[in-house]
Amino acid sequence: MRWKSLPAGLSVAAECLFVELRLLKDSASLSLTRLGQRTSYSRSSWERWLNGKQLPPRQAVERMSAVCGGDAARLVALWREAARSHAARPRARTSETAVSKHGPRRGGALSGTTCRLAIRVHGLVDRSGLDAVRLEELTDVSRHTWERWLNGQQPLPKHAVLYLVAACSEETSDLVALWEEVAKAPHLGQPQH
Repeated sequence: MRWKSLPAGLSVAAECLFVELRLLKDSASLSLTRLGQRTSYSRSSWERWLNGKQLPPRQAVERMSAVCGGDAARLVALWREAARSHAARPRARTSETAVSKHGPRRGGALSGTTCRLAIRVHGLVDRSGLDAVRLEELTDVSRHTWERWLNGQQPLPKHAVLYLVAACSEETSDLVALWEEVAKAPHLGQPQH
């Protein structure tokens, strides 16, 4: 299925959730009608949710995960982050500020790998009790730059990932590998399905 561009104004977490749900639906080779039948939610509801018009209920995410063979725990964690960011700042980002490693995006969705990196970075920062001010104290980078990186307004460079790995007490070696996978990805300005 060819997906429409997601609407402007979505948080990074919400955009990642919608991309992950689209990838899951596509990998299961289900039409919207069939997905609706198998999850007991209507086709029109799934159309709204998968096109980013509305955040799906948690139960719908769980049902889709079960039907399509997804990782329910990971998807629900992503849903919680999207719901939290949606409630806290529903219009914090616009399509003009959504940026990939290749510059401003002009439509299309983030790749699944980019979403996984964004979610891992946000989870790591939250669990470690770090914020832009504390990161500025620990590194030679201003808090304003950290805020732009952590809010998805600028691409996260490798040295920022290395700073995070050094600043956090948990095992994070795979974070660098995930960043390298994102860095090798093709241009993200084209619509993903």
